[in-house]
Amino acid sequence: MNKSTDKIRIVDIARLAGVSAGTVDRVLHNRGSVSEESRIKIENALKTMNYRPNVYASVLALKKKFQFVCILPIYNEGDYWEKVEEGIQRAADEFAPLNVSMRYIYFNQYDVYSCRLAFEKVMQSEPDAVLFPPFFKEESKIFAEGLSEKSIPFVLLDSLITKPEPLAYFGQDSFQSGLIAAKLLMLSMQQDSTIALFHTYRIGNLGSNQTLERKKGFLHYLNNHFPECNTTTVELNAVNPEQNRLAIKSLLESNPNIKGAVIFNSLTYMVAGYLEDFGRTDIQVIGYDLLDRNVEFLKKGVVNYLIAQRPEVQGYNGVKALCDFLVFKQLVKQINYMPIDILTGENINYYTSY
Repeated sequence: MNKSTDKIRIVDIARLAGVSAGTVDRVLHNRGSVSEESRIKIENALKTMNYRPNVYASVLALKKKFQFVCILPIYNEGDYWEKVEEGIQRAADEFAPLNVSMRYIYFNQYDVYSCRLAFEKVMQSEPDAVLFPPFFKEESKIFAEGLSEKSIPFVLLDSLITKPEPLAYFGQDSFQSGLIAAKLLMLSMQQDSTIALFHTYRIGNLGSNQTLERKKGFLHYLNNHFPECNTTTVELNAVNPEQNRLAIKSLLESNPNIKGAVIFNSLTYMVAGYLEDFGRTDIQVIGYDLLDRNVEFLKKGVVNYLIAQRPEVQGYNGVKALCDFLVFKQLVKQINYMPIDILTGENINYYTSY
């Protein structure tokens, strides 16, 4: 029988099963008592007719409202987190007809105290579900524990903490991403080369969870395959460009043997710009994220590789996972690693965003 689900009527099911329409209604809506024999007949008829209930209609009939909260870093136009929010909002708009609403709370990603305040606001509001990137590992663990105690499901974006377990995670394998970055960079390095590792200063914390994991992966590869390679760490200040300029100038003057540089976050363009200004485009550079400013230096050859991680997809799928779990009562895959996209000047034009 090839009737579409929308056209299948209760009387059709009843006729095929050899029972009354009222009995079919009780089975479909799980109300009232039905004999086991009748239930089996109806279930067989439903299979024969390829019947699927209208889940959207069932959800709307419940008139349940779901409030999700998304915690994101404050960002400027063109930044990585803008793309994440675009994906989140696209999903929020798509699921809005199911009484799903999205509320945003923002924090300063370079200030752990700002992040704590954002977490406190969320705990006071007691939403139905939460999406957030666990920027600061310890603070995020405490926050996640609080959510778990209140049985509030949460989805992690961008980087992963495993205890307590999230409903789902969408992002790269940060450690593996760092390992790949090292392998790429060392394709053109000598055994005794010096590599500059750039990370960003954050008030009250040594670094973000994601960048620390990337750095671990990077150093793991070097220690296992290039133990004679030297590294030096440079601390960037996200709000003080002149300080960064002086730090990079000092680095180049005191370490003439520097042959490579890796920036573990979106600020690749900042480092690349100073290296270009100082005439050091001979240094092999690898960075992260498809920002327009990063792509510009990739195309010019100042940056050799960019590793991208599909931020829009992370955001969209994070909201969808919460809807699948809370609204549609479906099981959700917990760990969802994004592809580790490796981009060069030779293949960047094949990415439709650019």
